[in-house]
Amino acid sequence: ICFVMGGSHSAEPDIGPLPQQHIVNVSSSGVSATQGVGTSQTTQVVRADFTIPRDGLRIEGSTVVISVNARTAGVAEMFAPGVEILAGETSDWPSVTPEGQMYVRKVEGNCEVRFVEHELSDRDLTAEHCGEGQRRWPLVLVLRGNAVQDGMSQPRDGTLMTFCVVQRRQLVVQKQVVAWTGPSGAVAYPLVEFFGMKETQEARTDAGNASLCVICLTSPRDTLLMPCRHFCLCFDCGVTLRLNPVQNRCPLCRNAVTDIVKLHLQDGTVDDSAGVGNSSVETAEATPELTHAEADNVPTSVPFSEFEESASSVDRPLEELSLAVPKDETSAGSDTVPAAELPQRCVQRLMRELRSLARGETVADGIDLALCDPAGNDMRVWALKIHTRSIDSDCLLGKELRRLDILAVELEIWIPDEFPVGPPRVRVLRPTFDRGSFFVFDSALCLEILTAQGWSPAMSLVRLGVQIKDDISRGTGVVMRDSVSSVSRDVAWRTSKRLEAAHQDWR
Repeated sequence: ICFVMGGSHSAEPDIGPLPQQHIVNVSSSGVSATQGVGTSQTTQVVRADFTIPRDGLRIEGSTVVISVNARTAGVAEMFAPGVEILAGETSDWPSVTPEGQMYVRKVEGNCEVRFVEHELSDRDLTAEHCGEGQRRWPLVLVLRGNAVQDGMSQPRDGTLMTFCVVQRRQLVVQKQVVAWTGPSGAVAYPLVEFFGMKETQEARTDAGNASLCVICLTSPRDTLLMPCRHFCLCFDCGVTLRLNPVQNRCPLCRNAVTDIVKLHLQDGTVDDSAGVGNSSVETAEATPELTHAEADNVPTSVPFSEFEESASSVDRPLEELSLAVPKDETSAGSDTVPAAELPQRCVQRLMRELRSLARGETVADGIDLALCDPAGNDMRVWALKIHTRSIDSDCLLGKELRRLDILAVELEIWIPDEFPVGPPRVRVLRPTFDRGSFFVFDSALCLEILTAQGWSPAMSLVRLGVQIKDDISRGTGVVMRDSVSSVSRDVAWRTSKRLEAAHQDWR
């Protein structure tokens, strides 16, 4: 399956842009100012008759070997070297003329095509301009279903043209284009490879979590991030990510996101009924501040009866993890971050986290995680325990904890409305650390993973606990005593904000 975003040689867009879209906030007091979120563009979804796997090109002595996945019988042509004549006014499809030898082989089904008795140079070969509108390539491959004598001016839909250079006696693909009929004839569309579709298809078949958005863990994946091409989000989470100037990064590779592309899927594959030109690209411009908020009235109280499995099925009781939380500090006990109804996306993600904990899917050795409220009526405050037995006894933190016979480091995770797009807030409850010891300041943790710049929305709370354990194990300092910290939540949060502001190098 090829996903393409416009002709590679088209001087003008295939269609005109659609009207600008806006977010409008409607309330009892009226309609607030609108905010632009980007444009929609028509894209093409084409099915190439032939594809070459990522490792499908190699050189064996004097033989060029190509692995081909073919949906129809056809021919493979190799030009070594070949001159690409770029598209002109009468055609958007480039043509190739042989400057050296031209080889032709039949292709049937999935097979290996061997071009023998061709010796490539031992030195690296790159593409070179050889005249106006012309470029010489060390090797060009054309795979198509029509006969050779039909010519190249009007190739059959699905024809694949691959341009290669030679590096260290290995063939490296520089670009691939697929022919597809446009208003004025064949158009060359660049082949775009994206990552995650295969895993999504397999997970849909097996009803696995890999088919779900990595942020909300609830909705199916249907959105591609550009330019990294990770297929990992639902469209709603993609829009939220795109509108946030700080969090506008891929949750998997952390590269900046410039576009989001929604694919029409059916049973985990590109929807054939969508036809050509029915997919949409949502291009959201970065804005000074995030003003798009959830309007869903989802209560914070979510009883455990709504879960398929009760969290009581976990071996350790929830009450064990909430002893260190001060009795006067519930989720509503902070003036800085008063309790409010959690947005729907946040609740969906937290419910998925609870289900995973109940099934034991995300349990990590030496890490305990649960709601502070055993009844499940408050989903904002979570208790995290990092057991001393899981901390390396050779590191300074491990030595300090064992010196005072402290069994675990107890932390509180507080969930803001922005979660999971934004990071949770974490403070240390027990033991009491000397200021600055093991990255702890006024109970707040000075860790990049807890900042807007370093946080990944794909990280689960259990995995966050593992990351915190690894980070503080590399720190230095002194554990003062085995007691609950006297620093309030508000002070810890203010300190964490100052720490983040002081680390401009994390941006």
